[in-house]
Amino acid sequence: MEGVNIVGLPDASVKESKDRVMAALYANNCEVPDKKIVINLSPAEQKKNSPIFDFAMAIGVMKESGDLKETIPDDAAFLGVLSLGSTIKPVDGMLPAIVAAKKEGVNHLCLTPMKDTPFPQIDGMDYCFVETLHDVVASFSGQLSSFAITSITSSEAKNPPEPVTYNKDFQHILGHKQAKRALEITAVCGHNVLMTGPLEVGKVYWPKRFHRFCLS
Repeated sequence: MEGVNIVGLPDASVKESKDRVMAALYANNCEVPDKKIVINLSPAEQKKNSPIFDFAMAIGVMKESGDLKETIPDDAAFLGVLSLGSTIKPVDGMLPAIVAAKKEGVNHLCLTPMKDTPFPQIDGMDYCFVETLHDVVASFSGQLSSFAITSITSSEAKNPPEPVTYNKDFQHILGHKQAKRALEITAVCGHNVLMTGPLEVGKVYWPKRFHRFCLS
């Protein structure tokens, strides 16, 4: 019977991907086969979460259906969530996914443009920035160079932007070792902190410098 089945311990957000992917493919006038489609997420024993798999699923279906006739490099990855109109969008956790892809040997990454992402600091990867599935089809030429639309070179990675300095720093808090230790643990572990006390004990002074400490 016709339909899409996703296997490999997907959570609810991943199971819903089949509706987004199929709607995006139809919106892009792709030749979706009239048969049952099984999408296997490997490794099968690990739970999968996040809609970041949408883009890769769509590429897999397009490849199998013949909409993408060119060869897809084995060391390529596709990250992003799909809208019902085939637009590719970023999701939470894109940067950790990019770093993880690099560790897994991915050299060619296809994703949507993102602001405030330190691409130059992730050396050795070619980035192809696309906004729709139509852009993906247009960018493929069957060569690895089709991914190198935007390539970050080693020289750019070795020249990061100038560090930001602040006039309010955590080291300006003198003494109070126990309280400072508590704030440091809060920052490292990602906990919340509630500061209470009478006036002029530092409830405003400390958080301002603590915020800079977290940013550093």
